[in-house]
Amino acid sequence: MGAKQIEKGSAEWEAFRDYYRFRQDFYEVDEDHPELFWEKCLQRAYEIHARYRSFYVTDLLMAHINDLLRREKKMRS
Repeated sequence: MGAKQIEKGSAEWEAFRDYYRFRQDFYEVDEDHPELFWEKCLQRAYEIHARYRSFYVTDLLMAHINDLLRREKKMRS
């Protein structure tokens, strides 16, 4: 198998750690202040994207943002 342990402190480790924190911090759209939520969410996503410049990391961020949009739309309907 192609299993590999990600080395703690590596760029890959840091990217996953940043993505995990992003998901935790922006898990659900703030119903009381959605505009502020989206402003902060997209700013943080851009910062992570700019830090790693990786299609993989960007795809992870976009998958979460798309999930947030889907859940927000469902919540409002």
